[in-house]
Amino acid sequence: NVQMKLNLDDLVQQHLFAHGQYEPEATAMWKYLLAIRKLGGDMGANVGYYSLLTAKYGAAETKIFSFEPMTHIYNRAKENIELNSFSKIHLIKLAVSNQKKMEVIALEEESNWGGSNIVAKTPQSNVHSEQIETTTLDLFVKEQNLNTVDLIKMDVEGYEPFALEGMEKTLTNYNPIVFIEILDHLLVRFNFTPEDIFAFFRKHGYEGYMILPNRKLKHLDKAISFDGLILFAKQNEARIQSQIIV
Repeated sequence: NVQMKLNLDDLVQQHLFAHGQYEPEATAMWKYLLAIRKLGGDMGANVGYYSLLTAKYGAAETKIFSFEPMTHIYNRAKENIELNSFSKIHLIKLAVSNQKKMEVIALEEESNWGGSNIVAKTPQSNVHSEQIETTTLDLFVKEQNLNTVDLIKMDVEGYEPFALEGMEKTLTNYNPIVFIEILDHLLVRFNFTPEDIFAFFRKHGYEGYMILPNRKLKHLDKAISFDGLILFAKQNEARIQSQIIV
């Protein structure tokens, strides 16, 4: 029920074309939570999949702020938003970090747009890269005078610890549910591990859950690396209690 312009040279967009969705378990849980959450952030929006879902299935008053810093991916997301005439999505050409600064983002494989990543060192000359601007979610929330943040999806290719550091006030003030990718081979580029991500969330009173089929959740007792999205929510978060299996 959502239209998208796709580049079939890209792995994620190939999957969307073939199956009509991506990350089916996370997609189902995201849509379920949209019924009870009103404002979200999509960090690492890529071509706009989760943002488009939010605009399609969220309540009338739902808004989403989508961050995508790389120019050609931002332009594709913009095309997809305009294709559906969605006014709920506010697309922002910034990356989310722990401070306002300039960074370099690189796309090492044209077949994997979602693999574009902020680099820890200068990329090789044959790699497509560009300089981008960053902000923090805490600063953005303050500048936009937002009084709630309900849902966050974060997939920023190993840069997650910096983005999380810049949203501590948002977590404390609004207790959003967070969907986040945690991959050890990406985190290690910045000398982080999955345990660092889990420890950050534990410090803020959050628990991690694996997202299962049929909108079910399984509590994670230890840190894991997972090629997909993991859900973090405040301890005893009422809105997910019925979805947790023992």
